[in-house]
Amino acid sequence: MDLLRIIIAIFIPPLAVFLTTGLGKHFWVNLILTLLGYIPGVVHAVWFISRRSGERQHLGLSLIHISEPTRQEA
Repeated sequence: MDLLRIIIAIFIPPLAVFLTTGLGKHFWVNLILTLLGYIPGVVHAVWFISRRSGERQHLGLSLIHISEPTRQEA
């Protein structure tokens, strides 16, 4: 899914950020960057998507809990 967002970020940076976070502050920042210059909008979108992807992977790994099997006594 992140690969698709990065491909979208190359062509339509604000849409890629919108698909990642919705109408938050990063969307508006990206929209302004894209209007001021296309390349800054692309850079911001790719950076933001990759950062979000890294946070999700880090949180997912930290939530894994390995429990030991319990012994049942008769």
